[in-house]
Amino acid sequence: MGRPAALSKAQQDEVLKMRSEGASLGAIAKIFGVSRSATQRLERKPSPLLI
Repeated sequence: MGRPAALSKAQQDEVLKMRSEGASLGAIAKIFGVSRSATQRLERKPSPLLI
């Protein structure tokens, strides 16, 4: 329930990969057409494997 995700699972994985390679939040947000905060939330989201 709730708001639909702005990015698909594949896009979320790509964002995290780009961040690990050093890309800025702003640059990633521009590429995917979402807000900087939307990309930042992905880094804070707990991994489903750790729950």
